[in-house]
Amino acid sequence: MKQTSIALLSIPELLDRSRQEIQNRFGPLFLLTLFVPIITWIIPTVLLGFSVQQQTETAYAHPFLALMSIILNATAVLWLTGALILYVCKRVQKISEALVLGGKKLPRLLVGMLLYVIPLLLLVTTAILCNLGIETYLPEGEALYWLANVLVMLLFLSVLIVLSVYCILLPYVLVLMEMPIKDCVVAAFQLVHQYFWRTLWLVILLVIISTIIGGLGAFVITFVGSILQFFIPASRYLFLFLGFIPAALSLLIFHIPLIAWYINLTLQLWSPEEQVAD
Repeated sequence: MKQTSIALLSIPELLDRSRQEIQNRFGPLFLLTLFVPIITWIIPTVLLGFSVQQQTETAYAHPFLALMSIILNATAVLWLTGALILYVCKRVQKISEALVLGGKKLPRLLVGMLLYVIPLLLLVTTAILCNLGIETYLPEGEALYWLANVLVMLLFLSVLIVLSVYCILLPYVLVLMEMPIKDCVVAAFQLVHQYFWRTLWLVILLVIISTIIGGLGAFVITFVGSILQFFIPASRYLFLFLGFIPAALSLLIFHIPLIAWYINLTLQLWSPEEQVAD
């Protein structure tokens, strides 16, 4: 890696540039992110026949269908994420081209997701085994019992946060860099490593902002929709569609600053010849 003279943006500067990008190309960017909640609703409800009101009960009754729903939804989300990254970085000019090229990047993204999920499953398994050990060897209700549980939980959350932050830029590297997947994992780690804490605070801030906007939007739409349904029963179909809008906005708010952060880090840490892209 080679240090360059490109200035590292502060978090407020990243957010401001992201706001400008969203403002300038809101229509196509919003349309791409809108596909995500629509498709992830269609897969379980239309394709697999899950009831919207009873998805949890249906999942318990049909675990294989629930697993299929998770896999198909994750695949769709990765495909559309790849398309969004390509479109934001102007590797393509049209949404249709982004969707096609995003499909070609899908195998890389799926492998990248597995490389994150497998350690995550090992981490969850370790935490469960630790809790079982605590339940077996420590008397319930004593101070040492609660202390051990708290320590296991804190350790689990700490490792989970570190793993997630180091992997947060992996999708962007996989889509935009022309290198083997194992090298993409190393590159994503290197990009975050030097600015781990700034990346962590950026992710926390984006999660908070996107959750607030998505949550408030969903609450307002649900509240207004529940009232109007008493007077206009058919309005529930309109509000079903409107319910996708807060989810799409949340995704847009989350991804655009992270893409800007990825670009800024690559310019800061890599020489132009190292920034190999499709």
